[in-house]
Amino acid sequence: MVFKDFLIQSIIDLEIKVKKMKIITLQHIPLASAYLCPNCSCIGNSSKQCPACASSFLLSVANVLDREPAEDAQISYERGPALAA
Repeated sequence: MVFKDFLIQSIIDLEIKVKKMKIITLQHIPLASAYLCPNCSCIGNSSKQCPACASSFLLSVANVLDREPAEDAQISYERGPALAA
């Protein structure tokens, strides 16, 4: 009977650890430190190499998603003289 109680308690402890692990493994990466690896399509927070495939070619996610519209990027059209052939 003692072994059975020990086994039941071990299973309960394991279930609690698994539930805690799921919560602990949830992560967030701030946009300013998020980098996309185009080789394996993973996002990590290392600017030197991808944590999944160790590629050193990374793209800053903030540069793409968190862009402010540039003031000088506005297109303006001015009328000029007509061109004749």
